[in-house]
Amino acid sequence: MYIWIVQKALTQRLAIWAWVSIALGVLCFLPGSDFRVGLAFQFFGWALASLALGGFGHLSARRHQARLTLAEKMVAAPEETSKMLLLLQGSAALGLLCLLGGLALVVFMQAHGSFWAGAGTGITLQGVFVLFFSRYYARKLR
Repeated sequence: MYIWIVQKALTQRLAIWAWVSIALGVLCFLPGSDFRVGLAFQFFGWALASLALGGFGHLSARRHQARLTLAEKMVAAPEETSKMLLLLQGSAALGLLCLLGGLALVVFMQAHGSFWAGAGTGITLQGVFVLFFSRYYARKLR
């Protein structure tokens, strides 16, 4: 039954992170340097992805739980936990790839303008968040 609590907390925190990303994106746009604009675009893009994933996850979990009785929830909990762990492991791997890809973008594209350095920095920061967010929730489920 713990899976349902963790799943709710995860989707709520993902939504909070999305709104934080939007706020950071707005702040990055205010000064208007190319670096900050590149960073802002990444914050906005990741915010939309976080809102979509969090919203879909929340609605899906609510529908699934509504169909189950208490006894069925208890039976389904281990399988749901396994599914969530698999999803979080994939998310952590994606976070690591984003972190490395963002760093590569900063290193190799910086010569093409500070916009790319900002975009790479944004990807790196979001990758770090996804990696640690996923690992944190995976540990809560084990």
